[in-house]
Amino acid sequence: MPGASRPKDYLMLFGSHAGAILAAQPVDIHGTRLLDVRYVLDTDPTPRSARLGLEAVSDALRPGDRVIIHLLMNVVTRIEREAP
Repeated sequence: MPGASRPKDYLMLFGSHAGAILAAQPVDIHGTRLLDVRYVLDTDPTPRSARLGLEAVSDALRPGDRVIIHLLMNVVTRIEREAP
């Protein structure tokens, strides 16, 4: 509907967003290695979290790292370091 306001999280449904890592903690669940990540987006300072397989993240994410966070249907699908 033209002119209708959209919810704040509308842009979170899909796409790539710049942000920063707050914390990254390795997790092992029944032999499957995962990474729990806390992050913030540049457009919203609300801390968020995601659990991803190691294949979906850049190596050795550390607090303060600048990243691009890829989303699909409001779910993080990949996190990669920003190009320098």
